[in-house]
Amino acid sequence: KIAIGTAILAMIVHLDGSGAVTFLVAIPAVMPLYDAIGMSRSSLATVVALAAGTMNIVPWGGPTLRAATSLNVPVTELFNPVLIPLICGLASVLVIAGFIGKREKARIGNIALANIETNLEEDPEKLKLQRPKLFIVNILLIVAAIGVMISDLLPPQVVFMFAFCIAVVINYPNVKDQRERVDAHAKEALMMASVLFAAGAFTGIMQETGMITAMSEVIVGLIPTSMGRFLPVLTGIASMPL
Repeated sequence: KIAIGTAILAMIVHLDGSGAVTFLVAIPAVMPLYDAIGMSRSSLATVVALAAGTMNIVPWGGPTLRAATSLNVPVTELFNPVLIPLICGLASVLVIAGFIGKREKARIGNIALANIETNLEEDPEKLKLQRPKLFIVNILLIVAAIGVMISDLLPPQVVFMFAFCIAVVINYPNVKDQRERVDAHAKEALMMASVLFAAGAFTGIMQETGMITAMSEVIVGLIPTSMGRFLPVLTGIASMPL
């Protein structure tokens, strides 16, 4: 249950498309539990990495945005065809997490949870930011935003701006609170923007100079014609360890 719960937590956190945020939120949240029970930290890292790696294909994630920038196509044109494979991948992550959890249970054996000491001190500043009464409203807003974006009714950037404006006004009506929330996440937003600018500059140079075409021709020349159809499969297998 803990391993599967960890996978689900990482998937939910990675809805923002940031791997760094996923690891910084998911791992500290459950690591004390893993340590208290005696579960392996490598199992924790494995489950979180699998969930984050699979979720990283979300339309607003770095890889998908960089691919769309390189190909000069709408993000939805890349993402929509892989929506079903993404769902299958997330289901596979849950199955693998369950297998890892069973293996850990067999290694540890039965433990008395009542004997485990927990000392969870809640930060009063963080408690002020919580909006439990608006949980359903926020979930519906997220689902609506993703639905509109996937349906290609509006460009993703427009959907995000509308959704953000609605969310920040509903959750933090006070302008001072809104400014503080923006400042709290500005660093990550600017980092993502700088990465995308760099990726755009890099791919633009590679394309306009003809370097990408030349490198592609060399690689294609090395691959036998009969093996060409296996290239996507080989790329998929090699990409995660690389």
